[in-house]
Amino acid sequence: MTAKVLMASTSEVWTELAKGDMGKLKSTVHDQSPYVSILMGELVGPPFAQLRRLITFPERHRWVCEAFTANLLSKCDTTVRDTRPINHLAAEQLLIDLQTMRPLLTSLHLADPAYKEHVERMLTGVERTYKILLHDAKDADAFVAHYYLMSDGDGREEVFKRVLELKGIVRDGMTAVAGT
Repeated sequence: MTAKVLMASTSEVWTELAKGDMGKLKSTVHDQSPYVSILMGELVGPPFAQLRRLITFPERHRWVCEAFTANLLSKCDTTVRDTRPINHLAAEQLLIDLQTMRPLLTSLHLADPAYKEHVERMLTGVERTYKILLHDAKDADAFVAHYYLMSDGDGREEVFKRVLELKGIVRDGMTAVAGT
């Protein structure tokens, strides 16, 4: 069983996330989005029960869990990027959804604390991006300062451009904000 097989079992999740159009969220924030409910159901379903039986091969099991989690977060990021711009309500909802998913993703491989640390680092990076998206980008100086504060000094230009893209700031606006 590979991470690709596991990802295939989550296709309904991405359809639901895209249908939810996080970029246009205007209602109050829910405890979890419908796509998270579907994902949580999938993570306790048959493909993942089979994954847990792979525990007899701990190294392979860890690798599959790490690959699945990385693919899952990447697919989530891609789907969210396709629904941009992300307003503050959508960023709040994405943070709540991430916190709902965190315990299950970190427990896919129970036997290895290094796996949990690795997944926590990945989730923290995603969480940091969503927290940056919470900030209003109307004041360019304040937004740039907030970005550098939230990025722990790792203010790489490609990450900053991605954040601006998620906020819906177009090329001309990117140059103006990035040049600040």
